Amino acid sequence: VLYFAINKSKTGQADNQYNVAVINKAYFESVVAQLKHAGIHADVMTADYLLLKEENTLFSDGTRVLFNSEKMKSATDINNASSIIDVESLNFISCAKETDSEPLESFLQGSYKKKKNWSETGKTWLPLAALFLLWLGIQGGLFIYDYIHLSKQNKVLNNKITAIYKRTFPESRRVIDAKAQMQQKLNILKKRKGQSGRSFSEMLSGSAEIFSKAKGLNIKSLRYYDGRINIEMQIASLQGLDKLKEQLTSEKGYQVEVQNASSGKETVTARIQIVGAE
Repeated sequence: VLYFAINKSKTGQADNQYNVAVINKAYFESVVAQLKHAGIHADVMTADYLLLKEENTLFSDGTRVLFNSEKMKSATDINNASSIIDVESLNFISCAKETDSEPLESFLQGSYKKKKNWSETGKTWLPLAALFLLWLGIQGGLFIYDYIHLSKQNKVLNNKITAIYKRTFPESRRVIDAKAQMQQKLNILKKRKGQSGRSFSEMLSGSAEIFSKAKGLNIKSLRYYDGRINIEMQIASLQGLDKLKEQLTSEKGYQVEVQNASSGKETVTARIQIVGAE
């Protein structure tokens, strides 16, 4: 036995059109009795599926299914739910336990299976992609900065090597690759090593660092023989000459003798002899 509730809509319908709600009469009366027993007087009773405001929404608690679409609003048990679904895009809301969700998944197949929203997926990954691109940009900028900085340092070092080479070998007029030419000169001088003392290459490489730091140092000539280097130079001051001698002695272990020195207006001209210890 069914209970029919008829409602005449105030607007939007012709005079001969009515809204009709149909419900099992025994179930309806049981609900009214329960409300009365609880001291509740209901003015309005609405079907639960009408609470689903968004269209094409399927709600399940594991046993019952509520469905709302443009053409149909209905409720049924979960085993008969497949007969009421006739849409491709479905907003599915499940309040069932994980163990109770399998029957619902069994009829959500084919065209009723929930489609992936790639636009939403894109929105999820978009911030991560943006951060990754930002990281790439920063790393690329750091790489370019390091490359430019190291190129400048390499140019400065090459200029220093060229300056040392010209001071050490003033007779060389053409300098193409100072480092390679210096190595070539050292290889030639190494073959002329005497029977005592250190080789010229050892002494020159050991003292080059100190020479490069000496203020106002200008080597006029350099001669090597049998573990001894005779140097004619110009340096900024007598104090600078004493400091150069001290550094060669204390840091490199050489025996340094200042053979003569004369002061000019701006520089000191001196001749020194460096002896490499055994």
